[in-house]
Amino acid sequence: MRIENIIEAILLYASEPIDEKKFIEFFGKKYNLKLKTKDIQTIIENLNHIYEITSRSFRVVRKKDGYYIKIKEDFAQDLKEFYKKVDKIELSKEALETLSIIIFEGPITKSRIDEIRGVNSERTLRNLLNLGYIKIVGKSQELGNPNLYYVSDKLLDILGYNSVDEIKDLLSSGDL
Repeated sequence: MRIENIIEAILLYASEPIDEKKFIEFFGKKYNLKLKTKDIQTIIENLNHIYEITSRSFRVVRKKDGYYIKIKEDFAQDLKEFYKKVDKIELSKEALETLSIIIFEGPITKSRIDEIRGVNSERTLRNLLNLGYIKIVGKSQELGNPNLYYVSDKLLDILGYNSVDEIKDLLSSGDL
């Protein structure tokens, strides 16, 4: 049994990121191994090293909620052509404005978005939710417990970022 192969198989099969705790729990129950977070991190680093020296088209990356397999950017164009994906996201001025507010202020309520924009954002939020670009991440403690909106992992993946902080940093630096 090679732990690396099992972790790789789990990540290839997974539909969502897997954190160290899940791996530790699995190997503890199934194989009675006492792994630590650092052990999992080292295994992931070793997998990525193997992928790099064998020129694989993917690597394991970490998001806030765990590890997942991601195709390298070098292959993005080929994948888009193969699957005929649209090259760019076309959004209205209102949608871009709302997304910007959610990126910088989120998690945020609709009433706060409306206050910043000066107009009702209900339709725009509904469209962004339907597209999967934003998500509801909880309820505010404000009167009526309104929904809190935040950027979705789908949008981060489309844009090629791992976190909202990466987007904030890029926008703040003026490099965009």
